[in-house]
Order: sequence, then C-alpha cells, then structure tokens
Amino acid sequence: MDVKGICATCGQSFENYRGPKKRAAAGTFCSLKCMNASHIGKGNPNWKGERVEGHGYIKVYRPEHREADEEGYVSEHRLVAALALGRDLLPGEVVHHNNGERDDNRPENLTVFASQSEHMAHHMRERTI
Repeated sequence: MDVKGICATCGQSFENYRGPKKRAAAGTFCSLKCMNASHIGKGNPNWKGERVEGHGYIKVYRPEHREADEEGYVSEHRLVAALALGRDLLPGEVVHHNNGERDDNRPENLTVFASQSEHMAHHMRERTI
C-alpha cells in the first residue's frame, strides 16, 4: 500500500510503502535522515531543555560547539570563561569557581588555570580540597 504524505521535517511530498513490519512513523517522514533530524534538540522525547544541571554544574545546549558532549551540552562555566578571555579555551585548561559554587558562573567568580596540576596546586595552597 502506498502512503502519500508530506514529510514532517523537510516538507517534501513523498510516497512510501508501509508493509506489515513498518512503524506507523514511517508515513510521517520521507527518509530515515529526516526522521533522525526530527529527534534532535527539542524534537527529542528525552529533551531536557536549553540549560540543565549535571553534578552541580550548569550545562547549555550547544551541539555545534567543539566541547559539546554526546547529548550536545557544554559546561556553561567554560563558555563564560572563554567569552571573558575573548578566545576559546585551550585543551587542558581548567576553569575554577572561586567561591566553590559550581552553579555560580559569573565571570568574576571564574579563574582559568593552564592545567589540572596548576588547579590542584591552587587547592593545595588554599587547602580547599
């Protein structure tokens, strides 16, 4: 049986055979590519929102960013620190929250260390580990 429809993602009309083992969604999209595209970001049933919390840190949805995780989120404090510096953070640079509050991402509360060892040395000097 041919099903005529308009793709929910790209808007093109299409004909699609929907056999006994095809899902009902098969008549909604013109291709697997369009079906997968509909599940990115807000279209994903597991969408958590633009800003989420993870282990006390705030993460922002930026799937195009080079530091994005597999779900498309980037730690907000790293974005704020890079903006304050006027450049991307280098690999290995660590952003430290001066007041210890992981969700306080004001630029004046963030310090960038060149490496994890410099960051740990700071904690040892301050005895805040």
